[in-house]
Amino acid sequence: MQRTNFVVVWTILIASLILTSLLGSFLQPARQKSLALTTEDLQLQLLWLKDDPEYGSLVQKLLPEDPIAATRDRYREGYQEAGAKEDLTDLRLKLGLLAAKSGQTQQALALWAKAGTPGQVLTGLYGQPPHLLPNSEAILRKALQGWYQQEGLTDLYRLQGQALPGRKAAQQELARHTLFRLVGVNGFQVVATLLGLVLLIREGWLWAAKKRTWKQSWSVPWTLTDATLVVVGWLTASFMLAFVLRDFGTPLLDRLIPAPDLKLAVFVFLSKALDTLVALALFGWWIGRAHPRAEILRLRVQGLSWGVGAYLAVLPLVWSAALLTQGLVKGGGGNPLLSVIQQSQNPWAGVLLFVTVALLAPISEELLFRGLLFSGFTTVMSAPWAMVASGFIFGAIHQSAAEFLPLSVLGIVLAYSYYRTRNLAVPLLLHICFNSVTFGTLLLLGGA
Repeated sequence: MQRTNFVVVWTILIASLILTSLLGSFLQPARQKSLALTTEDLQLQLLWLKDDPEYGSLVQKLLPEDPIAATRDRYREGYQEAGAKEDLTDLRLKLGLLAAKSGQTQQALALWAKAGTPGQVLTGLYGQPPHLLPNSEAILRKALQGWYQQEGLTDLYRLQGQALPGRKAAQQELARHTLFRLVGVNGFQVVATLLGLVLLIREGWLWAAKKRTWKQSWSVPWTLTDATLVVVGWLTASFMLAFVLRDFGTPLLDRLIPAPDLKLAVFVFLSKALDTLVALALFGWWIGRAHPRAEILRLRVQGLSWGVGAYLAVLPLVWSAALLTQGLVKGGGGNPLLSVIQQSQNPWAGVLLFVTVALLAPISEELLFRGLLFSGFTTVMSAPWAMVASGFIFGAIHQSAAEFLPLSVLGIVLAYSYYRTRNLAVPLLLHICFNSVTFGTLLLLGGA
């Protein structure tokens, strides 16, 4: 009884910290919107192909009637919703260029007045009378990327009276690569979603045709208290490790690794690696020693195709939840790794981030949230409610209002795939597929 009371108090304390962080994320800008703006930036590059005889007609179908105005309006929304503590220089530079290209020069100049030296360079290019600052080209190359950089440099060269041989051809070649990336990513999403809908309908038909019920047919050798103790212990250790690594690991990495993106990738990798080791250690100490041959935790190769099918089936559900969240929640924060992955240029940083996201995170989370917590919930409630409970907890521990509902849906499907197959390798494979494809998509859409 004393142990149960201790677990309840401990759980309430950790849950309070997570809930406070989750509610606080409502005040943060949604990272998903910044990723959507990156896609908008890529689409602007397609403007260089509008007159191309081979791809021009396709580009006109893909782009809105006025792509620059549409992107400008979305950037304006992002600028208005940005937090007071954010560095708005990049937003001001881009929004100013979009305004200038739309004929709104005065709005552009007002934005650039608050954008430091790059803003002064652009003010010189588009102001009246135009004037050039020293090192304008180098400043623009450093401050801008993609379409914004090319447009700024083109106007700079025109003002300098430089000839632009081959520049249009180079821009069109870049635009072709961008077109292939966008078509590939969007094509995969459409096909995968359609296949997922077919599999969802098939699964529903099988339930109806075979008159399946939610009868419990497995033996869970531990209690919900045992499972909660391990999960709460892991969350506590995660919080403590985050503070220790931030205060002691960051100064050491600053001295050892000069490259910012690689340094951040190493920090993230070490954090998740220690996190996973703690999860395995807690599991082995509290559960493994008492139940070393628990059938419920077996990993089997048979039935792994179910994991791939479940991945396809979860896509329309997660995207529907994401669209619903976008309509209901303004702000909401998000996983900071998304923008890190998208902007990383160091190949070793990419490898470390992939291992972190696609392997380490699924291993610890599936072992604890499906292997222990979901199965523990089935000892005190029906399987559907256990899926919902464990799924919502899975969504909450990511501490992002913008991602809470999509990740909760993912957690529910992960638990369902485990329940249907009795094979922990299936939700593990589903989780790896989901994170790996997300990682690959971010890489393809990165580097505008």
